[in-house]
Amino acid sequence: MFNHQVPVGTTQAQIEAQVQTIYPNLLAIFNGRPNPNQFYGLAWDGTVWA
Repeated sequence: MFNHQVPVGTTQAQIEAQVQTIYPNLLAIFNGRPNPNQFYGLAWDGTVWA
């Protein structure tokens, strides 16, 4: 979830500029994380991964 607080009196244009700067950084961090589904469907049967 994304939460960004701004001081009272901040204009909409300023908020939009901040969000446009912050969002790509958060997206890069998210995309850099390992894929949680990369091992979906794999199981160890005691001898090999199936």
